Amino acid sequence: MFKRITAAALSLLFVFSIIPASALDSLSVEETTAKIVSEVTEMREESVKYFLCDDGSYIAATYAAPVHYNENGVWKEIDNTLTLSSKSGETVYSTKGGLNVTVPSDLGSGKRFTATNGGYTISFGVKSIDNSLSAQAKVVETDALPSVVKMNSTAEISDEKVTASSMAQKAETLTEKQKVEKFNNEQMTVDKQSGAVVYKGFNQQSDLEYIVTSNSLKENIVVYKPQAEYVYSFDLDSDGLIPVEQPNGSIILVESEASQEAVFTLDAPYMYDANGAESYDIELSIKENGDEYVVTVEADSTWLNNSEREFPVVIDPTWSAPNSKIQDVYVINGTFANSPRSNTEIRAGRNLTNIVRSYIKLTLPTNLPIGYSLYNSTLVLKKQNYFKVSKDIDIRAYDCKDASSWSTSSISWNNQPFDNSNNGYLHSNPELLSSVAAKSDSEDYIFNITKAVSRWEKGETNNGIMLASSDESTKTQVDFYSTRATATETRPNFVMYYHDPYVSLKKWTPTCKSSVSSTVNILCRLPWTVEITPDSPWLTVTDLKAKSFKLKADENTLASERSGTVTVKTSLGEVTSVIGTITVTQLGAEPSVVLDTEHLKVDHTKQTKTVTVTSNSSWSASADSDWIEIENGNGIGNSTFKVKVQEIPKNDDNTTNSRTGTVTVQAGTISKTITVTQLDEVSEFFNPIKSDGSCETRPSTEYNHPLALWAMNLAYSAYMPLTGDFSGLAPGLFMEDNIVSAEDLLDDYGIKSVAFNTDKKDTVCHIIGHKQIYADINYNTSDNTNGGNNNGTLGILEGTGKHGTIGYFSDDFQSGLRTDVSMDSTGMSCVGSSEAFWNTLNSNDANNTDCVRTLVVVDIRGSSTTQDWRTDIGTAFNPEWGSFGAGMEMVLKSLYYGTGDTENCTKCNGGGCEHCKGYIPYNNISNPIFLVTGHSLGAAVANLVAEHLNSCKDTNHCPGSRTEKDIYAYTFATPKTENDITKYDNKKNQNIFNILNNNDIVTFVPTNFSKPNWSDNGWTRYGRDFRITMPLYLNSRFIKKSGTADFGFGGHAMSTYRHWLEILPGMLNKKAEDITTEDLKSISDDRDAVGLLPRLFKVKCPVDVTLKDSDGNIVAYESARENAVYPEITERGITSYISEDNEKVFFLPFGCEDVTAEIEAHDYGTMNVALETIGAGDQLESMTYSNVSLYPGKDFEIQIDENSVPNESRLMAVAEDGTQTEPSKNPYLKSAVPDTPYAGNNYITVVTDRSVTKVQFVHHDSRDTMTYTRDNVDVTLVDDGETLTWRIHRNFPATVYDVGVKVGSYNWYYTERVFELTRA
Repeated sequence: MFKRITAAALSLLFVFSIIPASALDSLSVEETTAKIVSEVTEMREESVKYFLCDDGSYIAATYAAPVHYNENGVWKEIDNTLTLSSKSGETVYSTKGGLNVTVPSDLGSGKRFTATNGGYTISFGVKSIDNSLSAQAKVVETDALPSVVKMNSTAEISDEKVTASSMAQKAETLTEKQKVEKFNNEQMTVDKQSGAVVYKGFNQQSDLEYIVTSNSLKENIVVYKPQAEYVYSFDLDSDGLIPVEQPNGSIILVESEASQEAVFTLDAPYMYDANGAESYDIELSIKENGDEYVVTVEADSTWLNNSEREFPVVIDPTWSAPNSKIQDVYVINGTFANSPRSNTEIRAGRNLTNIVRSYIKLTLPTNLPIGYSLYNSTLVLKKQNYFKVSKDIDIRAYDCKDASSWSTSSISWNNQPFDNSNNGYLHSNPELLSSVAAKSDSEDYIFNITKAVSRWEKGETNNGIMLASSDESTKTQVDFYSTRATATETRPNFVMYYHDPYVSLKKWTPTCKSSVSSTVNILCRLPWTVEITPDSPWLTVTDLKAKSFKLKADENTLASERSGTVTVKTSLGEVTSVIGTITVTQLGAEPSVVLDTEHLKVDHTKQTKTVTVTSNSSWSASADSDWIEIENGNGIGNSTFKVKVQEIPKNDDNTTNSRTGTVTVQAGTISKTITVTQLDEVSEFFNPIKSDGSCETRPSTEYNHPLALWAMNLAYSAYMPLTGDFSGLAPGLFMEDNIVSAEDLLDDYGIKSVAFNTDKKDTVCHIIGHKQIYADINYNTSDNTNGGNNNGTLGILEGTGKHGTIGYFSDDFQSGLRTDVSMDSTGMSCVGSSEAFWNTLNSNDANNTDCVRTLVVVDIRGSSTTQDWRTDIGTAFNPEWGSFGAGMEMVLKSLYYGTGDTENCTKCNGGGCEHCKGYIPYNNISNPIFLVTGHSLGAAVANLVAEHLNSCKDTNHCPGSRTEKDIYAYTFATPKTENDITKYDNKKNQNIFNILNNNDIVTFVPTNFSKPNWSDNGWTRYGRDFRITMPLYLNSRFIKKSGTADFGFGGHAMSTYRHWLEILPGMLNKKAEDITTEDLKSISDDRDAVGLLPRLFKVKCPVDVTLKDSDGNIVAYESARENAVYPEITERGITSYISEDNEKVFFLPFGCEDVTAEIEAHDYGTMNVALETIGAGDQLESMTYSNVSLYPGKDFEIQIDENSVPNESRLMAVAEDGTQTEPSKNPYLKSAVPDTPYAGNNYITVVTDRSVTKVQFVHHDSRDTMTYTRDNVDVTLVDDGETLTWRIHRNFPATVYDVGVKVGSYNWYYTERVFELTRA
């Protein structure tokens, strides 16, 4: 049965989709065959089917006629089965899809055939049919048609069927490859592609056959007997189409006369007899007949009635629609050399007389994917006939790429693209595509045309393929079924075998390691690109080649997986297509967490700290204490979170304690902790938190500014309450307001304390307190500087050798102190970090654990009582009065022994306390650290106490184990304490910091007055001296009450020292916690002589005074005017004020840089100017100018150089032109002041010495003079017994006036620029 289109034996190339693209070129067609899995219906075209094979490759099979029709956008298979139906009340046979043909059930008058294409439906019928002889339609299989059964070719067709059946019966003997090919043939077969009907005896001499295919309605007139004529007419309704006769004898129906595109074609008919003899002697004509046309087919009766004819004869006119994707024609030399041959066959070779060649044009499928890779393409032809007289030949397929274009309607032997001589086509050197041996038993001729198709898909010229004999002189010819063959399954097939463009890698799961890569092979005939999603910068493309690239993944340091997508694309024109995507999932690394700190130390206040987390995973932070709050405690990767710490609350007894908690950061199974230590205020002093957040216990040998300032405040507060007969003057006048007592100040910090020697008859008052603090000092007993006493008796404390005897103590007092033997020889380490650990701070005893140490504060008062002053003087002149050394013994006694009288101690009311037992034993303190401080006298005693605690080797005198690490000592305004300078060792006592003001004369005493240089006078002090030039900072109350005589004491004042400590961070542009010993050294300025003392600059007059440094910065300013605007002052340590008698006073400290004093008068009067060097209450040197006359706008300057002596400076009057002159020192002229500042009628009041006899006004510029005697009529003279007042009246010109006075007969004394008068 020939109702199906079957594909010829197809040889498919099997290629695994995952093999490298480079391997494709090495595979041959014969290696293996891919098996069809299914049709890809969504890719269908009108004449093309697509099939997916089991290796991922595809087949695109192009059929000679349409196999699909479009219904609502979906391609469905055409069904050309003739099915009985009703149309307009008539019974017809019809098809579905294709040409949608209807066939009448009989050939009665008016019966019509219809066909539809391109929106047009034509109809035609046999003309002049005798109704009595009308034939009935009989639907038959195409292979049962009379034209098939009765012709000689039917035997061959029958044999074909037998052969196919035979092959099926012997299927078990086929090879695997053959089985696959057979299976693919069956899968590509399209059913129901043709239908046939026969009208038997429609004119008693002939049968009328119609074969319906998807693009043709083939009509066969089967003539069984000779006739007088062979004329057949048909009525045609063209549905508005216009018929146009063609040179090749065909007729086309077009939409308009201008159009050459056929909607239908009536092919040029031909005829053949039962022996295969052919004739084209048939005339096809068309004439108008009203609204229709009459088509006439007239066959040559001479040829038909020739005695050689073997009936039946078939006359073949065919209606077709020109929509075939395969066009074919053959050309033949000889009689038909000028016309194409469009029959049911195409030919190649030579028969007895003629040479034939065939031309075939193929149209590429349109739904091929962009970038597909063609690996094989075949043209499959079925043999119709084989003719051989001489030798064998090959049928060759040539690419017409270099030939001229041609068309099936116009090509002929004479105008064909190649030379038409015998083998002449070889002259053009055409490209051979494929060659197949011509054999009589070969049914299928498969031509490999891959090279041509590869060109066409690139857009190169497609002029089709030519089939020719390998030797056109040899009489061998093969006929192949053409696209017009009755049996559609015998028609040519055009098959493409291709791969979708593909990417060899679909999913990739690289490890987390660095620089892992994978090679990706690409199969695509077009250029391609690789795109990586922007969120995957860790993926890169390297080693880019034509058919591959390497995909590289950077190291994944994160614990979590990460994904990215790689897309490979190709483009054709403006259309872009995705070849494939690669999903990359990179494995994560092992989780890790790194914190920027393991220990977080914070002060006592409420605050927030930021912790930086470096992690490759998601993490969370939590705290174990309710006073620690975590903010943003969940994160992924590198990030931060905040630790919020609440302020340390005060206990019921006003104390505060440091505390610790733990913050845990968890990432998967990994966790890291941060120990959060919140320091109480006192612990902060010993553990200053630097600006970079670091915090550690500052060693006692390193300068600690926060601790120094606290120590200064304690030393300042030690003076309160004021005690002593003269304490209201000294230190009272030097005290600022709101200074609390040391006991109150210590209590504010949670330190309970006890004061010793507090009576106004006592000396060396001192306050001792203690508190447990955080202090990681890394103590070790191997560092001890003093020996042990095996915890035995304290023995007798006497004859200390250095400072004389101070008494003795009972030897039966048992010390409870911890000594060398009882100390753990391994020392102490700071390892505890739990809340429970800090609970030890709340215990009543003073035992220490790990980082917790007991701080003992020793705060020693400066001079306040009469006995204190005796102690100061006695140190240098008579130790019997008292001494610094004796004060040290008192402090040590208070620390370690007390009075020893536990029954009668009045301080204890007989109960025993610190006073009778000693502070340390009473409070059961072991292994303490000390802070020793004091000011002035207190500083001297503190200096000795600290040195003694550092160096004491007699545990009977100073029990316990200590090193310099345990002693913190800060002394201020410290007198010298040791009169034997040979005992001084600058390598020891590095923990004693003596802060000294260069403007403080007390720091130079005691002294040996016989030594010319006070700084090298045989006296010294222990520890490290830091001589700083400090700005004077005094309570204004003191200044106004004391005047300037005691200004030298201002450099010794507690307020000056404290103020300097407060402003030091700003001066150094550092946080207090960051100031180092080196910073202190850098600003120290040791002076060699006492002569370079502070200076006072004083101006008394109606003037404004501005002091400027060498850069022009204003460093001081004073004005008594109510509306004066004070400028911004640059700090240079200069203190200024206006005294109660309206004197402007400027304190220039030691080390003050060069300054220029600018003085501007704002009223009339006289001015007194003085520059003095001051000592402790005495004026040592001075420069003075008295009674310098003033008038508004008059300017003066005085240059005061750094550390110069006063008599080196000069006051200079500054004229408008900038010239400077020194005012004359005129002792006889007191003042000269006009009533008004205007010229004209005015009064000038001149005050002179009583010895003056004349007064003269001198015009400063013209030098004109006006002279007045005592008895002048314009003069009114008043003598008050001390001075003469001259009241002079006259008309004065506008100018600047010098004033002269005459004493005696000849001596005139002049003062320049005394006043100025201007025009009103």
